[in-house]
Amino acid sequence: MWPLVFTAPEDNSLFGFSVALHQEGTRHMLLVGAPHSRASDGDDIEREGGFYKCDIDDMRYTEPCDVVELDSERGQPVNDRGHQIGDKSNSFLGATVRSAGPDGPVLVCAPSYVWYIVGAQRPDDQSTSREPVGRCFIAQNNFTQIEKYEPCLQPNDKSTWYESKLTHCQAGTGGDISSRHVLVGGPGSFYWQGQIFRQDVNQQELPQHTWEGPLTFDDSYRGYTVLMADLNDDGELDNLVGTPRAPNMFGEVSVYDHNLVSIYNRSGHQLGEYFGNSLAATDLNGDGKNDLIVGAPMYTDEEQRTTNYEIGRIYIFYQLYANGESRLSRKKTIVGRHGRSRFGFSLTALGDINKDGFNDLAVGAPYDGDGAVYIFSGGRRGIVSTPVQVVRPSQLGITGHPLSGFGFSLSGERDIDENSYTDLAVGAHTSSHAVVLRARPVIAVTPSITFSVENIDLEKPNFNLTNNVQVPGFEIRTCIQYSGKGVTSNLPFQFHLSLDAVKTVSSRAFITFANGTSFREISWKDTLSKDEPYCYSFKAYVEKVIRDKLSPVVFQFSYGIEEDQIALMDGELLPILGNANTFVTEQLVLLKNCSNERCLPDLRVGINHELDQVIVGKTEMLFVDVDFQNNGDEAFEARLHARIPNGVSYIRAESKSSDLLVDCQDTVDISGNANIACDVGNPVPSKHTIPFRLQFEISLDDKESEHLHIHFHANSSNIDDDSTIADNTVNASIPIMVLYDLSFYGYANPAQLVYNTNDSIPDNVTSEADVGKEVIHFYIFQNQGPSDIGRSVLKVQWPMYTVEKDYLLYLTSVTPSKGECTFEEDVNPEKLKLLEIFVNVSRDEAARQGNDRVSREIKEKLPTPQPLMMIDCDTGKCVEISCEFDTLGGNEQPFVLSIRSRLWLKTLLQSVEEGQPASDWVITSRATLEVKGSAYTLANDLPGIFMENATTTALPESELSFYKTPFPWWAYLLAALIGFTVLSCLIMTAWRCGFFKRKKIGDETKLAE
Repeated sequence: MWPLVFTAPEDNSLFGFSVALHQEGTRHMLLVGAPHSRASDGDDIEREGGFYKCDIDDMRYTEPCDVVELDSERGQPVNDRGHQIGDKSNSFLGATVRSAGPDGPVLVCAPSYVWYIVGAQRPDDQSTSREPVGRCFIAQNNFTQIEKYEPCLQPNDKSTWYESKLTHCQAGTGGDISSRHVLVGGPGSFYWQGQIFRQDVNQQELPQHTWEGPLTFDDSYRGYTVLMADLNDDGELDNLVGTPRAPNMFGEVSVYDHNLVSIYNRSGHQLGEYFGNSLAATDLNGDGKNDLIVGAPMYTDEEQRTTNYEIGRIYIFYQLYANGESRLSRKKTIVGRHGRSRFGFSLTALGDINKDGFNDLAVGAPYDGDGAVYIFSGGRRGIVSTPVQVVRPSQLGITGHPLSGFGFSLSGERDIDENSYTDLAVGAHTSSHAVVLRARPVIAVTPSITFSVENIDLEKPNFNLTNNVQVPGFEIRTCIQYSGKGVTSNLPFQFHLSLDAVKTVSSRAFITFANGTSFREISWKDTLSKDEPYCYSFKAYVEKVIRDKLSPVVFQFSYGIEEDQIALMDGELLPILGNANTFVTEQLVLLKNCSNERCLPDLRVGINHELDQVIVGKTEMLFVDVDFQNNGDEAFEARLHARIPNGVSYIRAESKSSDLLVDCQDTVDISGNANIACDVGNPVPSKHTIPFRLQFEISLDDKESEHLHIHFHANSSNIDDDSTIADNTVNASIPIMVLYDLSFYGYANPAQLVYNTNDSIPDNVTSEADVGKEVIHFYIFQNQGPSDIGRSVLKVQWPMYTVEKDYLLYLTSVTPSKGECTFEEDVNPEKLKLLEIFVNVSRDEAARQGNDRVSREIKEKLPTPQPLMMIDCDTGKCVEISCEFDTLGGNEQPFVLSIRSRLWLKTLLQSVEEGQPASDWVITSRATLEVKGSAYTLANDLPGIFMENATTTALPESELSFYKTPFPWWAYLLAALIGFTVLSCLIMTAWRCGFFKRKKIGDETKLAE
């Protein structure tokens, strides 16, 4: 569409609030209402509104619009005594502008026109009331004959008129006019129930009108919009009336016949959507009957209320003829695209603008950005839901005229440039503009593709390439012809032919030329003559070795007009292609060795493997032997797919036949799942089996299920029949196990120590060195896997005190290799100064200590042992140390708990000070370890509870004097002599037996003789 832009003589006049295309004789014009215009203002009139006539004499540019003076009485209306009886100020003149067609009457309304009523309540009442009765003007004979039309005004009988409840009628809010009748809506009558008035254009007949309804109908706004159209197929114009607030705010559209007898009603489906705000009627499906289109611009998408508030929608009711009468049925809705756009605020029929035999429709969305107009095509099944065009101000190439509110009003079905295509007028009231969009001539194109063969036989090459390779060849013939109304006799076109168009990468078909060059697509240009066919032929071939042997080869022939090469006269519009698609496609099928046209394979996949179980944390190899079998027709592009779970990696595929190569590729789908796809054959012949082996590596770090599943599926580009597809799928299911190798032990360092009964202890102990010798107990928990264990808790009962509450193993530090520990009592409660000593136990040392730890048995000593003090949690007082760590992995460094302490010497010497002999002290700590949780999603049976202890023996120094006696020197000499004598006797005995005698050459001969 080509724009002609008309601008208001003044700003903020709402120029474009209503528009209508009109024709008087041979002159075309645009009629525009501007309800806030001051063009007709006088000394006592302010912002009456205005009505403009914009002549369209030149299609290249526009001229200023002229104000049409409708009221011959200048100034405010007065009675015969000179008293003002009405008010034209702010009357909203131009709110409604309608044309009855070429040389027909024009309706212009001012719905806010006010009439003064004196003595309305009773004859002696001299008070004055202002009543917005509204009024209209009917202009005929090229605006030379203008009559007022005031259906709500009855000045001869004031009291009766006041009681008739028409005082707030606001006639002209909705209005329409035909060559014979005028239809006006007054939504304010009867306490805003509203009513409609119908009368002949010349007002010579008595007016017809609707009556007051029940109280529940108050505030419904009947007559807010009106339209005259034949909706019962009787040849008479019916009266369509929008009532956007009834019933109960759902909105309603009523259809009355020419006698204002109600035919039927249609209601909206959402509260407050303002169903009936706009109306249009046209034949959208080509059945010869008008269909009804209703706008509901306040519709809100309830599922996306925040973004699609007031998105708007339209209803389409198709007229059907059944049981001898017409009725509206088969409702369809089309919803807007943007929130707050109020799609459906305005509607107009366009006629058949694309010459496809079906009428089209324009829908306004004035708040879709700066506004938009959606163009919808009709069709045999009715309106096409997707717009064929969306017109926005930014697309019109208009400079210096920023449009807004574009689409607030619409008018169509008039051909202003007489090119056989109807045009469209659009009002943009917010910026005070009106635009006429001229329809471009539509070109109807008939394209075609034909071939010299019916199909392609890969086994019968019939064409030699320049390199002497034989391939299947054929001829392609493209033809095209154009026609259309108002279209020039010659037009430049551009063409494009694409072979194997569906394939985006590897084409199977090529065009070839005599010089040996080949192309998968080609473009060219030429000039065509109207209504004459144009054809062009090419030589083409298909490669003999191709992967896809099933799908047909698609050929696409596309075309377009070279617009920059068309010479236009002044004001002439560029033609446009009317076809929805500017291309045509045809295909050639490849011959296949199949029993029928469907070419049904019968695939079956079988698998075998020898892996009995999978252990979490252990890496294992899985070998799967696959038998890929086809018992049906040839299977093209046959593949085996495997869906691989987490923890499984594809390694390689091994073919079991020397003449067969199975190629597998690993991929990742959009969900992040690993898959492999193996090309098995193209095709896999009928009654054929292909064996091969797949190798996978399994390394699980979690147990999410009881079994590991690998899903195998066989398919091909030609699909199995539903009855045979079940065996295309098979699963490998392997149990998942968790395996631990756990060990827990404790040891003491030192296991034995000596204390001196003669040592003295300072009275003021400040350092741990003053207390006694250091004693360390280690508890080691090791997991040699391969699986991990979960949360574990180690509790140690530590012999801190004797039963008399005297310190024994005074706790100085507790160090876990991982996790955290809590204590029943404070470590180092006396706040002694601690020495900087670090304890670290490696894996190897832990193992060695575990195997060679010192026995907890008290070794026999000579002489007779001293008194024995056995101290543990039963004979002493222990404190609890509790440590917790989350996991311990298989083959991870062991968990080591180091407990440092000092042997409180003062407690050991108390008995000596009391005159008793020194005692042997055997001091034992006890540990319990429990695995509380699993390291995996799916828990297994937990290992249980482990118990261990560590013991330190403290001996008085006097006990060890026996072991300190020196060994006599003669004992060493005697032992050496005895050993020498025994060795000499053994040597002599061996010599006498001939052990050292060597055989000579020839002895074997003598022996034989």
